[in-house]
Amino acid sequence: MSSNEDKKSKNKDHSLEWIGDGAKGKEPESTNTGVESWDWGADVELDLEEYDYDNVQPKYDSDDGTPMTDRWPEFNLATDMVDPEFEVGMKFSDCKVFRAVVREQFIKRNWDVVFVRSEAFKLKAVCAYLDCPWEIYASKMQHEKTLQAKKYEGEHTCGIVWENPTVKCSWLSVEYMETLKSNPRWPVSSFMETVKKDYNTGVSRQQVYRAKERALWQIEGIYTEQYSKIWDYCEELRKTNPETTTKVQCDFNEQLGHLVFQRLYVCLGACKAAFIAGCRSIIGLDGCFLKGVYGGKFLAAVEIVNQFGYTFVSDKQKGLLPTFEQVVPNSEHMFCARHLFTNFRLQFKGKALSDKFWGAAKATTVPQFAR
Repeated sequence: MSSNEDKKSKNKDHSLEWIGDGAKGKEPESTNTGVESWDWGADVELDLEEYDYDNVQPKYDSDDGTPMTDRWPEFNLATDMVDPEFEVGMKFSDCKVFRAVVREQFIKRNWDVVFVRSEAFKLKAVCAYLDCPWEIYASKMQHEKTLQAKKYEGEHTCGIVWENPTVKCSWLSVEYMETLKSNPRWPVSSFMETVKKDYNTGVSRQQVYRAKERALWQIEGIYTEQYSKIWDYCEELRKTNPETTTKVQCDFNEQLGHLVFQRLYVCLGACKAAFIAGCRSIIGLDGCFLKGVYGGKFLAAVEIVNQFGYTFVSDKQKGLLPTFEQVVPNSEHMFCARHLFTNFRLQFKGKALSDKFWGAAKATTVPQFAR
């Protein structure tokens, strides 16, 4: 066997396949452009540790004529974030998305990750455990500003970690943003227990406190921007729904030096016309407390000119009884059976009495109700 053949045999485990014009083992031979031909099977020692993965293109069969770039998988931020997975050739929109996906996988599987290289178009992440082989490298694709995974080793030989350093307060604030939006007074201790239950990782009290403070700041900022658009919202309602009535009331705050929103009244034109044209003259009066950052109440209110013939239905709040006598003395006032039953079953328990109550409530004649 010749010396060249010995070297070829010795390097066969390190052989690479050229991806281009269909030739295996060699680049296309040079033409008169001055580019030298390259034989991967020639007497060349290739150091894989220093190999340039930026110039490697993942292989896909394109015999059906489909462009190769269309065959590379794309990470979908809306659906794939639930259980992130990687593969060579996967595309990411930018470096921020790539970093977020890597951290999300490590957090959900209780591992710690380190970014040994973090640039706009070149990123490399490894497992924080020194002897673990897991790593991923992504860089810019040719001819487009898209990140692509060029190298990926997905095996872990390390164990899980408690109090994962990858879990940052910034991540916690985003992950539990919706919970804090509906419950801004969520206790820090309960927040800590929820994180422990959801992700099997410990977080410090200070870390959770900062995450909550950061989330609430962002929520309040979002609400503040929305309040500034109330007038545009009212204008859009009047434009798209004729005969709609909108009224905004603000008070001037001397300390802040500008107007502060107080209340908003909206009566949609279509609802107004439909009620007058064909609905029964029964009006339900109710409200609910808002649990957002600024609190407040959401009320169903109606302006009536001629009060004769209307019937109001409400819960049995003490303040409403004198109010109806003062504002609409010529209207009927009824109570909501659901609210009455809530108070009724506190004193009168059992199915027999419950059936009697609803039998009376659903009676359609006076004798039936009396029985």
